[in-house]
Amino acid sequence: MPDPSLRQLLEYARPVREFSQAIQTAFRLIEAAQAAEAGLENAKARTDAATKEAQALEARKGKLAEEIAAEREALLKPVRGEVARLGSEGTKLRAAMQADQAAFDEERGRRASILRALDEQGKDARKRNAEEAQALRAATEEERGRLQAEISELRAKATLAGEDLGKIRAEYQQLQDAGARLFGRR
Repeated sequence: MPDPSLRQLLEYARPVREFSQAIQTAFRLIEAAQAAEAGLENAKARTDAATKEAQALEARKGKLAEEIAAEREALLKPVRGEVARLGSEGTKLRAAMQADQAAFDEERGRRASILRALDEQGKDARKRNAEEAQALRAATEEERGRLQAEISELRAKATLAGEDLGKIRAEYQQLQDAGARLFGRR
């Protein structure tokens, strides 16, 4: 037959044992909360980095647009000068042809062929200029599309980081609630 005083000691020890287990659980919850806080800070840092990267890409996009516009202007400037020069030369040659036509009727056919050749050169130059301008527009649109895709990808990353942050906050809140309930039971 067991000693009644031992049974009584076991009864007295039961609340101490339960309190010890509650303290161990509380320590585990505190450690989990600290780990969650570290994860939350890490997610905040990743979100800040993604935001900064998106801002840098926006600035880069603006700079590239300016550079493309400046390069387009630089490329179009000599073309415009050439068109103006060819137009001026064409006008001068037409005036000379008209003066020569009055003086030299026999050279009319030759001068008409020269004028046609100059007109063809002007048309070819205009056609080349239009093709170059079209190619430049296409390159600009392609670069704009690529930059938009990069920005969309960064925004998606920032959204995912925000969702991760929300999950971590929810887990942290659950841990705090569990800790509060545990300490509230005492």
